[in-house]
Amino acid sequence: QVFNDTLYVSLGFGAGDYIWKRTLANVWSQDDDVQLGYMAVWKERLWAQKSTTQNGVTTNNGVQGCANDPMAAADWTSNGPIVGDPGTPITSLGALADMLYVGKYDGLHGVDASAIAPLLTPELRPYRDANNCRNMVAWHGRWFVPHLRGLLVYQDLGQQGFLITDST
Repeated sequence: QVFNDTLYVSLGFGAGDYIWKRTLANVWSQDDDVQLGYMAVWKERLWAQKSTTQNGVTTNNGVQGCANDPMAAADWTSNGPIVGDPGTPITSLGALADMLYVGKYDGLHGVDASAIAPLLTPELRPYRDANNCRNMVAWHGRWFVPHLRGLLVYQDLGQQGFLITDST
C-alpha cells in the first residue's frame, strides 16, 4: 500500500513477519515490531488489520489507523474496532468515500468515523467461505464484493441506507 509516498508491504502475522517499506530511492527496510495484515488508505491515514484488544478479547481481526510513521508502533491508534466475530478471519480491506470496508469469511463489514464496524450483509452470514470478499474493489462509486453467492455490488445511499445487488 502506498502511504506518504512510501510503499508498505505486509507479510502477515507469522513469527518475524514485520512490515517492509520502500522509499522513493528504492531502498527497502524492515520494521522490527509492527505486524500488519491487509492495508488501505482512508481519510489520510493508513489503516490495517492489526492485533487489537477490547473488553479482554485479543484478536488479529481488528483494524487500527496510523497518521504518521507506520514503522513506529507508537504512531498506531491504541485499539481500533474488532471487526465482527473476533474469531472470523479478515479476507480484505479497502476504502471508498466515508467508509472503510472490511471483508471477512462471513461477509462485508463497514467501519465509519465512529469506529463502529457492523456487518453490512447480515443475510449472507450463513454462507461463510474463505474466499468471500477477497479482492473487493471500488468502481464508479460502488463497491464490488466477490462472494460465494456471486459478485455483489454494495452502494451507500447516505441517509437512505444502502443497496446490495447482484452485479448483473
